[in-house]
Amino acid sequence: MANSSVLGHPLLRNLKRFKKIEEKDRISDLPDELLSNIVARLTLKEAITTSILSKRWADVWVSYPILDFGFLKKTYYTEVLVHRVNKVLEKFNGGKLHKFRIVHPMSERFKSHIDEWISFATRNRVSELELDFGGWPRHEGFDNYHVPLHVFAREEMMLLNRSSPNVRSFVSLRDLRLRSVNLSDQVFDIILYNCSSLENFHLRHNCGLVNAKNTAPHLKLKSLKLQCCFDLNKVELLAPNLVSFMYVGDYKIRLCIKDAPQLASLCLSVETGLKSDMHPIFPRGKNFIFNQFSSYLPKLESMVVSVALFEDMSNFMELCVLSNLKTLALDANSSSIRLCCQVAAFIISAAPYLELLELHLSPTRASLKEMEALELPSMSPHKNLKEVKLSGFRADVYTIDFLAYLVECTDSLQKINLSAYATDRSGDELFVQNRLKWRADEAENCKICVQELRKILYTNVQLIFHD
Repeated sequence: MANSSVLGHPLLRNLKRFKKIEEKDRISDLPDELLSNIVARLTLKEAITTSILSKRWADVWVSYPILDFGFLKKTYYTEVLVHRVNKVLEKFNGGKLHKFRIVHPMSERFKSHIDEWISFATRNRVSELELDFGGWPRHEGFDNYHVPLHVFAREEMMLLNRSSPNVRSFVSLRDLRLRSVNLSDQVFDIILYNCSSLENFHLRHNCGLVNAKNTAPHLKLKSLKLQCCFDLNKVELLAPNLVSFMYVGDYKIRLCIKDAPQLASLCLSVETGLKSDMHPIFPRGKNFIFNQFSSYLPKLESMVVSVALFEDMSNFMELCVLSNLKTLALDANSSSIRLCCQVAAFIISAAPYLELLELHLSPTRASLKEMEALELPSMSPHKNLKEVKLSGFRADVYTIDFLAYLVECTDSLQKINLSAYATDRSGDELFVQNRLKWRADEAENCKICVQELRKILYTNVQLIFHD
């Protein structure tokens, strides 16, 4: 009797009704447009997985606008990856494609498949295209994938004059990132010419590009990054709306950036390890930045440069006012700590609105030949420098003198961040290396120097030391 009264309780009756409601799949009853909107908020892997939920969901994901295959493991055999990518592309229903991305080691051996992937992406009006085929050690006989002319240049483009109005452009492509993918000079030029809406172009680990030219003004290009293009000798660019330019590579390059009044971010990084006979100074190195970028320096807001570009300090006597510079990063590479400190001091004195200074010092110890006096420019108290970050700290006399100089010549300093760990730059990315190996006396000297620095700092300046 008690059991029957319990089972008939109104709360339990409501619970049974709720269970029946839960058992009914109301989401699957939604219109196709709403289901597609739900799937579009998932990753590609999750979107494909929804196809096993029910027949209703089987083909919802085929209109998924972001084909990012980055979830496929690099441990897969390349043949497995190619098969899986092709299966997905076969089911795609041909809608507007926002992004197409593959990150997996690939070579020229899979050329026919890669050609079709690029053609597929452009046919579906892709906005972002990224092909990252790096990630494994090169071996004898290995060859990067070479982009053929016909992929970015339609057949009529190869037959007709390029200025013909009948030539169609890839008006949807805005972001192109290629790593370990080889471009010829002609293909590079075709991309800039034919992809009229291209805003960001990042080319990394390329062989075959010798003279990168932009023969006609590219009105949409805002960011160009050329990183480790091993055969590149010359860059000629005409992009009036260019905001960010990066070059990382060999010292032999000749850069010609024309009429870029919007340029606000500049990265010039010399990689001394590309060739055994390389010297870390550009041709005309002592005048490189001053001659090539002198008209842009007053407008720059961010600058990342190798100290090797400033081997001749006499040029700083003609340094213009860097009236917009707010962030400065100096990479010592193989240059001396003394030179790095001098360059930093001269640029600070010419950049009244600088807020952040980063120094990435060389891990090598100073030689006896370098033990010269540290000559720093006199300057009025700096009103805006707030933070200093310094990696590769060894408590050497140059670094200590430079930090004391900053404390004395700045009114706005809030934080000094010192790290015993050296850093390695790859373009606009920094990688922290192992801590520098110190002798016992060096470690003790470092602790003493940090303690002495704390004594001369104002109470509102924070000193952080990572040992």
